[in-house]
Amino acid sequence: MTLANLRLIRDIAHFRNLSKAAKLHEISQSAASQALQEVERELGTSLFDRSTRPLAITPAGKLYLEYCRDVLRRHEEFEASLERLTKETSGTARLAAIYSVGLSEMAEIEERFSARFPQGQLQVQYLRPERVWEAVAEDQADLGLMSYAESSREVEALPSREEEMVVAVGPEHALAHR
Repeated sequence: MTLANLRLIRDIAHFRNLSKAAKLHEISQSAASQALQEVERELGTSLFDRSTRPLAITPAGKLYLEYCRDVLRRHEEFEASLERLTKETSGTARLAAIYSVGLSEMAEIEERFSARFPQGQLQVQYLRPERVWEAVAEDQADLGLMSYAESSREVEALPSREEEMVVAVGPEHALAHR
């Protein structure tokens, strides 16, 4: 699920109309419908009752909408915190990250940082999770990206996203085809 899909679901629920939400997102009604179907397929449940006009949100849809709003709010808080942090660092933001972030997401983070702060510099160091925590606590990094962190006196841990966890089994395992 993407932030764009979360925003789309939120707006479909707000308007109770797929076409209006699609127009707001500058996509076709068909593309909005496909995105909604993709999310529903991933979740294994319907979020909206399409047999009514205006659309009716299902109980699962109400629950999902709460989470959409929470994730989007937390993402906006993260963006605002990053912006404040960057401005406070005199043009250089020191970022400590676990290796897996570097492998999967750092190019996008650097691109977004450069687009938002063309005069700024992003100084990145890749560390083990415990060293990311220490780097932030000891003011060697302004921001740390890691998994499974909890706040302490020295460091405030703010969730930026939820990751999907899966169970992996071999193709011949009894659970493989469920």
